[in-house]
Amino acid sequence: RLSECGQRGVNAVLNALEGKYGPIAKNRHPRDVNEDLIGALVAIASINPDPLLNTLYRRPQHAFSLIWALGASHHESTATAAVVIETLIDYSKHDDLWVRWAAVEGLVRCKQKATLKPLLSALRDRSDMVSFAALRGLVKVADRSAIDPLKRYLAKKRLCPGGQKVATELLAKLGYEVAEHSGV
Repeated sequence: RLSECGQRGVNAVLNALEGKYGPIAKNRHPRDVNEDLIGALVAIASINPDPLLNTLYRRPQHAFSLIWALGASHHESTATAAVVIETLIDYSKHDDLWVRWAAVEGLVRCKQKATLKPLLSALRDRSDMVSFAALRGLVKVADRSAIDPLKRYLAKKRLCPGGQKVATELLAKLGYEVAEHSGV
């Protein structure tokens, strides 16, 4: 029912996340309640992302939850999808690591060519978690323009576990053979 409440629903969910409706029931784990509330935001965003988009600027302390919900929602409408993708792109440069990660994860779910440049940008993120999420997204949308950024990714001193394998396989798929032990 919350999914049809628009802005009122978003505000109710965020108030619940802040604990404004009292303590959590003793038979529920706080993490489960949190996941259920974010699931409600996803339901709202799936019907109409506008209330979440409007709330991002009024309640920035909830950027992670709102961005995660926007990224998890699916839109058939090209105009709606474009606004959500643009927002995810903007937030993929956020100061907070978790917000950047949520935004990049949302871009990964989009599977559209419009996400290629932002994912290539996120591949350079200082967080291994964000750059690995971008790498996973590139597997779905990369073209030959990704070869040099992928080579730079492989040249990093510290890679997320599995990052080298995914990047090497993607480079091979794009027609670039990585020599064994060559450092790219």
